[in-house]
Amino acid sequence: MSPKSRTILTDATNQFKNGIRRMRSTQFDRPLAKGKENYPSPPPMPSAATTPPLPSQTTDADPHRWDPVNGMIVIKVSVPATDDIWRLRVAEAISLRAFRAKVELKVGFAVAFMDREPGGRQIVSEEAFKRWIAGRVRNGRNHPIIVVRKQQAFILNPSTPTSPLSPTLPTTPMTPITPTMPYMPTSNLSVWSP
Repeated sequence: MSPKSRTILTDATNQFKNGIRRMRSTQFDRPLAKGKENYPSPPPMPSAATTPPLPSQTTDADPHRWDPVNGMIVIKVSVPATDDIWRLRVAEAISLRAFRAKVELKVGFAVAFMDREPGGRQIVSEEAFKRWIAGRVRNGRNHPIIVVRKQQAFILNPSTPTSPLSPTLPTTPMTPITPTMPYMPTSNLSVWSP
């Protein structure tokens, strides 16, 4: 009899007790691992030097993606008041006045433009707007123009002159209200009735 068949016979006869066969799983037949040192170690974490760069630091695959096409350019517009960023396709030679009108129509309030988040320079002249358009694409990325409410821009930068399209704001926080018509008592007025 071979040693293998003998162990099978012995195991089979030893597992009967009081006419009931005891079942053992094969898991318990092999020796158990003692302690954590026998477990495989987890894969090493990547070091800080090998982490991929953030999407804002990467450059687009196509550096000419934002070049003018058929005389049209794409200007990204960021509106922090509504937490929106959208693209506006406009003519390459658009004026500041026409661009402001398009943006005001879209957002529904008088706007001022800034070259970056609060604390940035306000874009109020045609020359500054053209300079911003020429430099809006940096490292293959189209940077947005920041749109703020006209009143907010004035408070952030009170020394900046206001736009001809937007209402003129007072330089002092409280301006007294002066009546446009002299006061007339109502007793001297005649009431018109149809």
